[in-house]
Amino acid sequence: MKTPVSFLILSLLTLLACRGQRADFAEGLSLYRQNELDDARSVFENLAEEEPSNAQVLAYLAETYRRTGETERAVGTARAALAVDPCNAFAHCVLAEAMDPLLGRWPGTNADTSWAHLLKAAECDPKNGTPWLMIWGQSIHRGQGEMRAKATRKMIETGFFAEALLSYTRWVLRSLPPEAILLTNGDMDTYPVAALQEVEGLRSDVVLVNRGTLNEPWYARYIRDAKGVPLPVTDTELERLGVRQGAGGLVVSVAEQIIAGWIKMFQDGRLARPVTFASTISETYMDRFKKPLQFCGAYTVVRTEEVDRPDVEAIKAGLSHVTPEDFFGPWVSDQDRSPVRGMGTKNIVRNVTHSALTLAEQAAARGDAKSFARWLAFARTLDDGSDLGPVYADRMRQLEAKGVLPR
Repeated sequence: MKTPVSFLILSLLTLLACRGQRADFAEGLSLYRQNELDDARSVFENLAEEEPSNAQVLAYLAETYRRTGETERAVGTARAALAVDPCNAFAHCVLAEAMDPLLGRWPGTNADTSWAHLLKAAECDPKNGTPWLMIWGQSIHRGQGEMRAKATRKMIETGFFAEALLSYTRWVLRSLPPEAILLTNGDMDTYPVAALQEVEGLRSDVVLVNRGTLNEPWYARYIRDAKGVPLPVTDTELERLGVRQGAGGLVVSVAEQIIAGWIKMFQDGRLARPVTFASTISETYMDRFKKPLQFCGAYTVVRTEEVDRPDVEAIKAGLSHVTPEDFFGPWVSDQDRSPVRGMGTKNIVRNVTHSALTLAEQAAARGDAKSFARWLAFARTLDDGSDLGPVYADRMRQLEAKGVLPR
C-alpha cells in the first residue's frame, strides 16, 4: 500500500518545523552561554510564545531575566516552568537565587523559601552539582555544619568541577604557607578550595575567606568562631561597621576594613597566620591596602617590610608539582549553567603561565640559562595548549629575544 502524498508532505513540514525549533533553542543557548543575554532573551521569549509548555525554554528564559535584573519576571517565568514540570531543577535553582536575601534586594526574598527550592533542585537532579554551591553558602549562614560538609562532597561527587580547575586549585593550596588566610575573589577560586579541603583533606590548615561574603557580619563571625581567626573588631563594632569613604573619596567596604585590620594585626605580631591574596584578586584591589606585598605565584603574601622582587623559591616550589598538561581541557563542566563562569573561568590559567614566565625572567636576570629554558618551555606549552589559547606570545618573544643576561 502506497503512502498518500499529502501525508508525506505533512510529515516533511512537521519535521522541518521541529528542526527549526531545535535550531532556535540552540541559537538561544549559544547566545546565553556567550553571555549575550539581551539577544538570548529575545530568542527564548519567541520560543516561549510558540511553546508555552516547554519547561526547558521557560527555565532558561527565567534565568536570563534574573541575570538581566528582571527579578519579578524571572520568578513568574520559573513558576510557569514548574507548573509544566514540578521537578525542573533548573527552575528551582532560579527561584532559589532570586529569593535568597543574601544575593539581592528583591521584595519577595525569603531565606526559607530559597532553601526549600535548593533542596528540591538537589532532589530532582541528583547528578548536577549546581544547587550544592548555594547550599554550601546557605549552610554556613544557617549554622548547619553537616549540610555544609555534604554540599562540598556533592560538588566533587557530581563532577561539577572540571579537572583543569581542580588541578589549579590543588596548585594554589599546595603552594600556600602554613596556616595561611586565603582571600578569594569569586565562585571558582572559592568553591573548589572548600570542596578539596573537605573531600581530599588537602591543606585543612588554610582558612578560606571569600572577600565578597566578608561584608556580611554573620560570615565574619563564622571565620572567627569556626575557623579560629580573631577579628580586628569587637562584636559591637562589627555590627556598626558600614561602607565608609577613605582618602581621595575612595569607597571602603566592610570587608576591606576587616582585611586591613588583619594585615595590621599580622604586622604588629598579633596575628600568627600569614595573610594571602589569591592570584584571582586584581593588583588594583590589593594596592588599596598600601602594605608590603610579595608575589609568590599562586598567591600574593603580606610581608612586614618592603620586598622588591617575587619569591622565586615559592613560585618554583608550587610549579614543581604540576605540568602544563594538568591545566589542559575545559575549565567548566557541562552541568554548569552560569554563562559568566563558562566564559571567564578559563582565564584563571593566566596565573599559572604568568608564574612560569616570572621564573624565566628571573632566571634570565641571574644568568641561569638552564632554568630560563625550562620555565620558558613550560609557559609556551601551557599557553599553546590551554583552553584559553595563546595570550602571552608577545611577552615570550620579547623574553626570548632578550635572552639570558651575561654574568
